[in-house]
Amino acid sequence: MESQRPRIDSRAFTKAANDYLAVTSPDHDQTSLQIGLVLVRAANQFVQESEQRAQRPFGLRWSGLSATFALALFHAVEASTLARLTGITRQAMSQVTRTLERDGLVRRTAGGDRRSHPLELTATGWQAVAGALERQGEISDEWFASLDDEERSTLYRLLEKVIEGGARRAPR
Repeated sequence: MESQRPRIDSRAFTKAANDYLAVTSPDHDQTSLQIGLVLVRAANQFVQESEQRAQRPFGLRWSGLSATFALALFHAVEASTLARLTGITRQAMSQVTRTLERDGLVRRTAGGDRRSHPLELTATGWQAVAGALERQGEISDEWFASLDDEERSTLYRLLEKVIEGGARRAPR
């Protein structure tokens, strides 16, 4: 009979990761390493839950919601611009837009070169993004309910500051 291994919960993982990094990366700021790890873990969990509960019912994944949301904001946008706005690589955005076109959520506007045709939402795409965003709002409310208004505002401001710092370091 196989012995049962204890379930490793989030706290045990965090402690083990922090202990490991203290030994393997002593020359780096431990708090920065810890923030990076927990930020990625939180983002991955948020995306997985969001895809399952908010996007898949509308035929979307996270990247598809990102693209259709940008189209809802800016209407006709080229795929390369969508890639830049959403942080998705151009190659991945090409696949995303092909899938969205195939599923009838976006269409290319008329014109010359296919690659430079701006994309726009179809009526079905507008419905999908609206429905997915409504459910996404519910998930966000649940996820951040343990924070008060000031804490949510602070978290938002700090993450924006980190992103701005990253944008300044990124190659152009």
